[in-house]
Amino acid sequence: MLPGPPTQLLALQDGHGAALAEFFYHPDKSLLHVRWHGHLTSGDWSEALPWLQYEWLPQVLTAGVQAIAYVFSPDHANQFATQRFVEAVRPRMAIELFADLDMAVAWLVRQRHDGGIP
Repeated sequence: MLPGPPTQLLALQDGHGAALAEFFYHPDKSLLHVRWHGHLTSGDWSEALPWLQYEWLPQVLTAGVQAIAYVFSPDHANQFATQRFVEAVRPRMAIELFADLDMAVAWLVRQRHDGGIP
């Protein structure tokens, strides 16, 4: 279960007004929760992996992100690219894959309490 009431930071929409992503911040746990709706990226997104690894990841690390709990989409077609993404990120920060949001949040909270995240 997500901690406390979040503050919605941003809601992105595509050119037709459909939701792309929502960004929520939970200040009591220093947790950023991004809900990606993914209708633009269903299926194989492995072509984005170099950008994620060499452009996005350094910026995220610089911004202070210390752990990622990735909740799988019901779209099983993207799981191979997700595994490759996790393999690329794992040497640089804590990252795990989850089947549901509650398990992911519990892991993030444990990371903080166990000293994995300052």
